[in-house]
Amino acid sequence: MTAEMTSQRVDCPQCSAPLVISAERKYCQCAYCGSKFVVERSSTGEPHPVRFDAVLSRTMQPLRLEEVEQHLVELDEALTNAEEEVETRKVELREARSVYRETVAEVQKRIAPMQNGTYAAGLLATVAWLLVVFVLAGTQWYAGLAIAILLLFAAWGFHREWQDSEQRAQEELREFKEAIEEAKAALNQALARVEDCTLEQELWQRRLLICQQEEE
Repeated sequence: MTAEMTSQRVDCPQCSAPLVISAERKYCQCAYCGSKFVVERSSTGEPHPVRFDAVLSRTMQPLRLEEVEQHLVELDEALTNAEEEVETRKVELREARSVYRETVAEVQKRIAPMQNGTYAAGLLATVAWLLVVFVLAGTQWYAGLAIAILLLFAAWGFHREWQDSEQRAQEELREFKEAIEEAKAALNQALARVEDCTLEQELWQRRLLICQQEEE
């Protein structure tokens, strides 16, 4: 089963709003102020968001224009692949939900006769008891009492079968629910990769501008 990405909460260095950063994320963006960050990590794995401006202003080994352009080409390809994966994961999630709905409908169809039997036997038993208490007398009273008891047992039997079937159905549906959760997790991971690629692409586009300005 695909596990959900573990996440950590930190404060945005720009506006102090909460940032929830998944363990595999390399970039993130604040939903409140819009600031964009490279996610650096300590030796213990704690995330430390660093603004793009701070990353670009650091003294680093000069990059050749051709290297930056080549990396942007690679990022463009990676982004296309990530977007294609998102579409694939969306299809998988829709299919998992569709199978779940179909299974639920099949389960309800199987259980419906037992539910109807429970309600019908219960209603008839109630009518029989009312007749025994308020209408019947003599030998009819004994016959009505026997019928009422038999109907109660029938309702109880239908109900037991209904409950057993529901329990089996829940166990059967659990597998399909897990498949939906796995599909959701896979989609979230794919969406995270798209966002990472998009943010990294923007960072390297800014590096490209710097390289172009340095060469002029």
